[in-house]
Amino acid sequence: MDQNELDILELHKNPGKLLIRYQPYIRMIIISYLNRGCGHRSDLEDMIQEVNRKLLERMPRIRDRFNGKSCFKTYFSVVIRNVFLEEVRKVHMVAEPPPTENYLNGLQDRPPGELVIRQEIERLQRAISLFGNEGPLIRLTLRFLFNIELTPDDLTGFQLTDETGDGHELLYALNQFNSMLRKERLKVLSEILPRLGVKPRKPDALRKWFNSRFKGLLQLMNGDPPTSAYTGETLQILVEKWDEYEKK
Repeated sequence: MDQNELDILELHKNPGKLLIRYQPYIRMIIISYLNRGCGHRSDLEDMIQEVNRKLLERMPRIRDRFNGKSCFKTYFSVVIRNVFLEEVRKVHMVAEPPPTENYLNGLQDRPPGELVIRQEIERLQRAISLFGNEGPLIRLTLRFLFNIELTPDDLTGFQLTDETGDGHELLYALNQFNSMLRKERLKVLSEILPRLGVKPRKPDALRKWFNSRFKGLLQLMNGDPPTSAYTGETLQILVEKWDEYEKK
């Protein structure tokens, strides 16, 4: 019996034993994300404990959804990742960080409406940062699909290839596609990912990835339990205000 067969057998017969055997792997995955800025390293043990609790709760669902078409370890690594990111986002987004005195002094003469928008944009920025190294691509994709003119700031965080140069030619080309349908823009974006140093994705895979991340952003912005009522339309308005905010 090979490793994959043993994993599947324990998944059905003794999921607790399976989870115990996977502890080094679970720890390794969580540490890798903490090292990339998704949460705080000081939270490691608490995160491991919470992820294990959630995994144990979800074992029946994991068993039912695993179709055997891939190696179980590969499938389970995705489950571990998703559970961990759910937890780190929940921890970071439940409470707003307290404003500093300098922050308040800099805003005291601003109109109340502007203060609210500024705070919400900063909240959106924090939410995007919780996606770790996917953050730059989420920002770029949001703005590109929302027909917002891209700027050099939108290339921050990417490892541009030699072919891309300083990115100005690429930005000019992308900004010419604002009149295209969303499906067509996804095709364009999927074709330029390698020039940004991003793993290539086909348009449909890019669409599914973006929809998943967009849903996650809405959940983060609304809170758990919900304290806001963001929709796709209101989130788009906030993204459109982003440039105006950063210029002030």
